[in-house]
Amino acid sequence: QGYSSAASDVYKRQEYFHGAIIEGTHNPLLISFNANLTEAMREYRLHSFSVPGNPGHAVGPHEDILSALRLHNPELAAAYMVTHIQSSLSDMQRIL
Repeated sequence: QGYSSAASDVYKRQEYFHGAIIEGTHNPLLISFNANLTEAMREYRLHSFSVPGNPGHAVGPHEDILSALRLHNPELAAAYMVTHIQSSLSDMQRIL
């Protein structure tokens, strides 16, 4: 299925963001899991980022997470991650 270049761009940026976070853990199991999950989720994410409003549900939380990591505040980063996951689940439920 053809997706807009905007959806593809958001997908590529979020894939890079998630990959960088996971690589930073230096956890081989998590890195391997992410590699498998990324490919499995590709079609869903491209579809999700084609829905108006959904790209912002990823971009804003990613900025919050990155800010917390730059502050070396793992508790705040974890809280932002939980909020992001909950928002992503809501998006999934609306799409599926």
